[in-house]
Amino acid sequence: MFYFALLLQSEIQNGYLMRNMIAGVTIFEILLSFLTIQVIFSIVQAFFLFFLADFLLYISWESSLLLIIQLNIAIGTCGMSIGLFIGSFANSSIKSFYVTLLVCFVNIILSGLFWPLKNTELALLPISVILPLSLPIR
Repeated sequence: MFYFALLLQSEIQNGYLMRNMIAGVTIFEILLSFLTIQVIFSIVQAFFLFFLADFLLYISWESSLLLIIQLNIAIGTCGMSIGLFIGSFANSSIKSFYVTLLVCFVNIILSGLFWPLKNTELALLPISVILPLSLPIR
């Protein structure tokens, strides 16, 4: 998540984004290239993670391995989208880092990683259910 925000911030601060836009590249093409590269890295990372877990650590899977890999790729894509959102409105890399930490901690705390979702307050339960990290816990 932070990597994508930092990548966008460094493009803006170094002036590469303006050079590309002056050359005729649209903002949609730039963001599409960022997303394409990040999704490819997310897919490769998911396959390496599950290859390592399956063949070196001998972890057995309770569900279909394809569904687990798809869920991992979807969570990575959500994180990259949040990083894109953070990088687009933050003025500096420090601010994007702080906002990323805030989003990560709220997601980890409310998704049920620290305490069960059954013990969550009723007002926070609808938010906790839709968080991406709460899917594997259920």
